[in-house]
Amino acid sequence: MLAWNVHYLTRIRGKAKDMASPIRSACRKTWQTLSSIKTGVVLIILVVILSAAGTLILQRPTTDPDEIQRAYSPQMLRVLDALGLTDVFHAWWFVLLLALVSLSIMAASLQRFRTPGDSAKVN
Repeated sequence: MLAWNVHYLTRIRGKAKDMASPIRSACRKTWQTLSSIKTGVVLIILVVILSAAGTLILQRPTTDPDEIQRAYSPQMLRVLDALGLTDVFHAWWFVLLLALVSLSIMAASLQRFRTPGDSAKVN
């Protein structure tokens, strides 16, 4: 009976390790992508482009509704509203993008952080 329990527990632990491996691999890939300088540059470029769009397109909270209706046709206004481009700086996707930029900068900094013992190493 004891041998069966040990065999059963060993099988369960093996399956748990097999299941943990894809999760660990996905976390590692996410970390590598997030800490990549290329990812940070792409995210910053997206922030710049979307900020420029938010500057050029009339924004709802600060612009009079009559002025927005005069500036855009009803169809264009529906498209801009649907995409969240009439309130860019408060849109959920813009806030998410800023959070991703922040996480990417922190991850890249941590990835490249050197401890005092690493200073003796030469690349």
